[in-house]
Amino acid sequence: MAFGKKCRFTLCFITVCVTLFVLSHTQYDITGLQKLWHDTLVRLKYLLIYKHLLPTKSTGVDLDKPALDRSLLNRSRTFNNNNNNNNNMALLQQVYEERKELARMECKNMYYDDKTRSLYCAVPKIGSSMWKRLFLVVHKNQTRDPFSKSGLGIHTSRDLKKLSLARIPAKKRPQVVRKAFAFMFSRHPFHRFFSAYCDKVFMLSHETTKLVTFMRNVIREVEVQRQRGRATNDTLKAFVYTGPELNVTFAETLAHAAKSRDFHFVNISTICRPCDIDFQVLGKMDTLDTDSRYILAKLNRSHVMEEAIEGDAFKESRDQSIIRELVERVFEDLLEKPEGTTKFKALARSWKVLHMRGLVKDDIQFPLGAAGTENATASDVIKLGIQAMQASGKPAERLAQREKYYQQAFRSVPLADLLSFRASVLSDCKIFGYDCYPSEIFHGRRDGDEEDNIFSNDKYIYKGLL
Repeated sequence: MAFGKKCRFTLCFITVCVTLFVLSHTQYDITGLQKLWHDTLVRLKYLLIYKHLLPTKSTGVDLDKPALDRSLLNRSRTFNNNNNNNNNMALLQQVYEERKELARMECKNMYYDDKTRSLYCAVPKIGSSMWKRLFLVVHKNQTRDPFSKSGLGIHTSRDLKKLSLARIPAKKRPQVVRKAFAFMFSRHPFHRFFSAYCDKVFMLSHETTKLVTFMRNVIREVEVQRQRGRATNDTLKAFVYTGPELNVTFAETLAHAAKSRDFHFVNISTICRPCDIDFQVLGKMDTLDTDSRYILAKLNRSHVMEEAIEGDAFKESRDQSIIRELVERVFEDLLEKPEGTTKFKALARSWKVLHMRGLVKDDIQFPLGAAGTENATASDVIKLGIQAMQASGKPAERLAQREKYYQQAFRSVPLADLLSFRASVLSDCKIFGYDCYPSEIFHGRRDGDEEDNIFSNDKYIYKGLL
């Protein structure tokens, strides 16, 4: 009797396995009742295998319903993806290449000084231009104002590249990192994004064309999907980027910039990995001068910037350096003779960035007209910018103006996009201790209440502003 039952059970099991084998190697798509039959057989297969051939007590396998469902889901996914293996392989290859490139970029953003055994992780838009210059001064044990060196040129400095962590053999890097005095700086993600938008999207810069073109292509695809095939050639023309002019709003940048993997918009924790690296100092942009003094003391380099790093003198030197860097960048990019803009437009727009960043007060307008800019040099415009800053009142007053523009920018963003951005930077807020639901941004906001202001402009000219 028992032998007969075993034979019948074995025969049933063999029949099911043969059926599954034939079904699994069939090339046509399974739909409707066939799909239901397929899933039923797969479930039966797992039930037979785990309950009869692999009893729970002897194997430790707990075949509850969720476990069975997971097995079924994995089997179904494998089956459904058989015909797309080639596409999947190509897609995965692309993903892996992007990850490798991101890892290489991460190493390029870390700098190691063997003399002080210090490791600095540079994050764009968090004082990196200043600290890259300062790190070179520390390495050479000099006594000089790092702001005397070009903030624009430091990013391509050969001396700095020699300190890149990427130059150390990969096998030695973990040990170097473990023994180093490591430090980095963070910034509120909302403020960091605003600063990146002003410098890299709103005004002409060498990143503008590539970054804005990428976002325009993304926006175009989103619009095509929204139209659901009803888009015509005429409607698509509005989504083609044709020059280095401002052609992307703050809201569009907030929604799409991170997809570009541009390091100005990548999360801080992605660049520096504070959960994996034991940073002795996690400085903040708000206390950059205080934290910098502490780091220099720990590295026995207190004599570096002993006077220049104090209080308002430090802030003024840094602000003047920012003006020089912004103007130099515009002149450098104008050498490429970008289409769709003029020297006057580019400089007038960069002057507006000085307003937005709280460097020059609003009522001091760009002092040169179209004719006056033709023969103006970078030194001329830098001098005008520094003079305007010195005539713009105390730093606290200028900071209040910056805050006004900052809030205005986020008020131009739909609430849904604000919440999506908040979710994307929530990990940075938690790691570095920032409020990710700032009241000045979210208080009183409702769906559909976004403002039409300078940051919602998708043209180069908005209400008379170049």
